[in-house]
Amino acid sequence: MIRTSRVRIRAGLCCLLLLFFSAASFGQQKPERSLLRIGYIPIAECLPLYVAVEKGFFDKYGIEVELVAFGGGAKILDEIEAGNLDAGISNMVSFVRSLVRGEELYSVFGATYETECHQEHALLVNTDIIKRADDLRGVTVAVNSFRNIDELMVRMYLDGTGLRWDEVNVIEVGFPDMASMLQDGRTAMASIVEPYTTLALQDECGRVEKIANHYLGFSASTLVTTYVSSGKAIREKTDVLRGFVQAMRQATSYISAHDGEVRAFIGTYTSVPSELLDRIGLPEFGMEPRRMAINAHLQHMKRFGCIDSSAALPDTVVWSFGGVQPAAAASDGTDECR
Repeated sequence: MIRTSRVRIRAGLCCLLLLFFSAASFGQQKPERSLLRIGYIPIAECLPLYVAVEKGFFDKYGIEVELVAFGGGAKILDEIEAGNLDAGISNMVSFVRSLVRGEELYSVFGATYETECHQEHALLVNTDIIKRADDLRGVTVAVNSFRNIDELMVRMYLDGTGLRWDEVNVIEVGFPDMASMLQDGRTAMASIVEPYTTLALQDECGRVEKIANHYLGFSASTLVTTYVSSGKAIREKTDVLRGFVQAMRQATSYISAHDGEVRAFIGTYTSVPSELLDRIGLPEFGMEPRRMAINAHLQHMKRFGCIDSSAALPDTVVWSFGGVQPAAAASDGTDECR
């Protein structure tokens, strides 16, 4: 009887131990990951996003990111406003347009700047068609999207040459298609960005040349992009978006110390040949846009009739998430060349 009792006690202890370790094992299972749908453009400017994905920075915050590719920031903002995206990259002009329309959008992370030391934009021309500025009248000009910063920069460049917007034929062309259209003469000029700038200049016949960097025609530093989310998404996914910002800050800091490594990610997301990656120009990456730089776009947009002259920015443009830890310092677009 005593032996039987001992067996039962031992059996009971085994069952309890089994239950304990099963519960402990269950408790150690990875928490469910939160999904964010992020709109991006397959260009070099989205490098922090590529780095955050490839280096696993989002994983640290339990975030599963679904990247959705678009041709331009204006379309990304439309999808954010419709609730189909949680966040996405946008050029500043499209962002300002939405703000002055009263859309509840905010910059949640990041800023890229075109500077003398960090150039990735260019106006490229087919030299069989355009040999000097006087040849621009009546030609076809390619931009990646209307209602965006490319349109404004081209307007400003044309104005500097004495031409109006309606004196050229402007068409929408995706960045990846601009090189071939320049090379075969289907467009005479293109407003292009890396890595497609470098790709287009590989024209074996030498017909494609850079005529200007129109992003630096009126300023030594031009604010180009930021990552945007809606008020609704911020309220519903505050903690997840806070994690997104943390991961992106870490990725941005990582870029400056690992230039050779991270350039490979541009090839992964844009299919640009690896032998060209070292030649690609990159923007100056910052953590958030400066209000003064946003106001500069507002004034230029008024001048060229892109928005009403009475338009004003809301009080809050940049959303600050409490508890976001500072990362290593990044540029605000005013760094000297290093």
